[in-house]
Amino acid sequence: MCVPTPRIPLYNWGVQEETLFGKIAVEEGYVTQGQLDAALRDTNGTTLTEVLVARGLLNSSQVQIIRDIQRIHMAEVSAPAESGGMLRMDRFLLPCSGCDTHYLIQGYAEGTKFICRKCQKVLVVRRVQEPPPSSTGPGSRSIGPYEVLAEIGRGSVSVVYKARHRQTGAEVALKVLKDSETANPGYLKRFQQEASAASRLSHPGIVSVLDSGERDGIYYIAMSIVEGVTLDRAMATNRLTLRQFVEVLEQVAKAVHHAHEHGIVHRDLKPANIILDAAGRPHVSDFGLAKMDQLEKAATHPGGGKIGTPYYMSPEQVMGDVAGTDARSDIYALGVMLYEALTGKVPFPGNSVVQVYLGILNGAPVAPSTLNPRTPHGLEAICLRALSRNKDQRQPTALQFAEELRRHYLQPTLNAHGA
Repeated sequence: MCVPTPRIPLYNWGVQEETLFGKIAVEEGYVTQGQLDAALRDTNGTTLTEVLVARGLLNSSQVQIIRDIQRIHMAEVSAPAESGGMLRMDRFLLPCSGCDTHYLIQGYAEGTKFICRKCQKVLVVRRVQEPPPSSTGPGSRSIGPYEVLAEIGRGSVSVVYKARHRQTGAEVALKVLKDSETANPGYLKRFQQEASAASRLSHPGIVSVLDSGERDGIYYIAMSIVEGVTLDRAMATNRLTLRQFVEVLEQVAKAVHHAHEHGIVHRDLKPANIILDAAGRPHVSDFGLAKMDQLEKAATHPGGGKIGTPYYMSPEQVMGDVAGTDARSDIYALGVMLYEALTGKVPFPGNSVVQVYLGILNGAPVAPSTLNPRTPHGLEAICLRALSRNKDQRQPTALQFAEELRRHYLQPTLNAHGA
């Protein structure tokens, strides 16, 4: 009996790549739309790239730049950072409901169809508005043993409430996975991973996980409430002097080193994930992207791809090298935060995810002293070392990063005059 050959969809990755190549060439200003249209009509038996080069419209350097951008666009990436980083805000991620793979879709028109590389599900590009915040009022909802008091934060896949344990009366920060994500095995696993990772850590500089569980299909993590302000807000309002910031960063590095010693890499360190309490002490939170070395022996993370928030991602994270993402990736993020404190900007700014990624992969940070002549030489050296594209050239441990801050900037220079 003859089995009919299944029909292959008219849209395919080859067509997509050619189409995206042309769009990028126009967006980058290398060719006009008219030149692109003419080249597309003349691609019989040849690729669009070959036609554009043959017509003298693109040179090899320009082709490579477009390929770099295209590679980032077509890359498979994991779910966005819990705090809702630039990927989420710009709505550049399209999730596959069949396998939890996410795709960068900047440059694709609404309604574009393509096939998921992993599960062959047909995906349609669309941009969905974020649902409005919950109107849950004080005392109107219970989750497990906790009474919800108020909503205090909202991320891409979870909501954080101030809540009270009904028996003990203790107030906690209760992170709850959104109802729409509980059926997603990837998000659920990541949520449970956060609870597992943080609950194994006991350090004054890390937000403590007190409890976690599931009740009536609702998954939650109860954490200590840290009253204060996030580091990004403190930086934006100039609440910290440079010395105060470096003291905070030293403590953050020591807390992160504690996690590293327990086989946990944070992978999404950034000012928004650091809370300063009333005394100015930092507390690192959001281990939702943490990598637990002893639990991840495979060469790739389940679901594959990049994890982190663009500005603070290391080159190895941008490349999707999950196996190569280690403690030195967190050190890179510490370097970005130090650079930001010294100059008032991140090392690789950009108006899009692609621009940021290209800067991280191919650019070199401008020396902080060029942007701020008052930059202490010792801090600049520490910062640029942490930002090395080659992770082997960064500080080997977060503890050494902290010790360098202490030795070259924070400790008094007792022998500055020969004492």
